[in-house]
Amino acid sequence: MKEITMPKLELTMDKGILNLWYKKEGEFVKKGEPLFEVEADKTNFVVDSDYNGIFIKTLVNTGEEIQVGQVIGYIEEKKE
Repeated sequence: MKEITMPKLELTMDKGILNLWYKKEGEFVKKGEPLFEVEADKTNFVVDSDYNGIFIKTLVNTGEEIQVGQVIGYIEEKKE
């Protein structure tokens, strides 16, 4: 199981707001495919998956504030 963490998307960024999950729990996600969208400093960023696998768990809901480095979900790593 791989952790999905909030990346640092700007030099001064320390937190962001989760705008959207592109995948639902139980769906397959490919490495490089959009996984979620975050707003930081009034800019929206699309964050791609680092892994191939099943998106098994979300820990953060849309609209919630997240700290950089915080675990926000899990992917069970698998090949297609």
